[in-house]
Parts: sequence; structure tokens; C-alpha cells
Amino acid sequence: MFLWKGLPTVLIPLQAPDFNFRRFPFDTQKFFIRVDNLWPEWYFTYGPLEGFSQVGQRLGEEEWVITRHKVTFDSVMENYGRPVSRFIFAFHANRHHTYYVFRILLPLIIIIVVSWFSFFLKDYNKRVDVAGANLLIFIAFNFTIATELPRLGYLTFMDTLLVTTFIITGVVVIISYQLRRMIDSGKQARVARIDKYIRWLYPVAYILGTGAVTYLFG
Repeated sequence: MFLWKGLPTVLIPLQAPDFNFRRFPFDTQKFFIRVDNLWPEWYFTYGPLEGFSQVGQRLGEEEWVITRHKVTFDSVMENYGRPVSRFIFAFHANRHHTYYVFRILLPLIIIIVVSWFSFFLKDYNKRVDVAGANLLIFIAFNFTIATELPRLGYLTFMDTLLVTTFIITGVVVIISYQLRRMIDSGKQARVARIDKYIRWLYPVAYILGTGAVTYLFG
């Protein structure tokens, strides 16, 4: 949105093809607005106007917060070989994280915690039921937030975190089913030993996996 003193507000659609969403939703994007003059430089040039080259207080976009900006001027050659003046407004923006923390990350943590608590159930039939229900909840949750995720040709931080959670939740179902089969085969002592280790291995494995994903995406 541009506002010139004495002129009405002008709405201009902009496109930024150089976005990198690998750290979504904790990504920082660079925006560039370049305006080339129609007249050659010897007729008209852009220059600084103190007090007007700044970011407005109300941008109308609640998803982003602008961290810093810069105004520069340049000279470029147009198609007819004449130099024209160019105005460049560049700014960096971060996403507001509150929505993603409370609507996506917090439910993921709850799903993981519920999966962990299932290992403390003594009834292995109920353990399988809880693990299976938790997997279905995660699948439904994934479909719900699908519209909030960018459709890209590469995995983002959020995509990788969701895939990791899906794999861990699926593994919990498999482990719970195998432990129930062992109980049915009369291997209670062996199951008790496995439970002793897996109750602490599970959160440690998830923390290490989340840490690895965070490290990979910087």
C-alpha cells in the first residue's frame, strides 16, 4: 500500500518469488519493492524525502511484523538504452509466532505426552486402544491444519516436525501391539523389563529427534 501526500491510497499487488520457507513458521523473509521511472534520468530522478520513506504504523497484515527496512536509489538501463531512476524499498519481516505455537505446536506436544502416558497403563488392551486413538487424532489434526501449511516442493521445519510426530505415534501403536502379544504369550517378566526402559527412552528419543530437526533447519 502506498500513500502519497495529497493523493488517494493506491493498492498494488506484489510478488516475491525469492521466498525461502524452509524454517516456516519461524522464517524471516526479505521483501523488495522496486519502482522504475518512465522518464530518463535527465528528465526525472528519484531522491530521498525525509520523513516520508518509512513504514506505516498500521500495515493491515497481522501475520507479519517488520523488523527493519531500508530505502535506496539506483540507476538502471531500460529497453531503449536510456538510464532511468529506480526507487528501492527493502524490508525484513518475521511471522507472528503465537498462532503457530498455540494452534499447532502445543497440540503436537499434547499428542506426544498422551502417547507417552499410554506406556504406564497396566492393561495392554487399553494401551493399544489409546495408542490407536491417538494416531487417529493426529491424522485428523494433520488434515485440519493442512490449509495453514505452504504447499512446496521441499520440506519445511513444520513439515519435518509433523512427519517425525506421525512416525513416533505410529511406532507407539506397533510397540503397544507387540507388547500385548507378548503378554498373551505369557512373557510378563520380559514385557516388564521392556516397559522399564521404553518409558524413559520414549521422551529422550523424541527430544533428541526434535533437537535434530531444529538443528538441521537452523
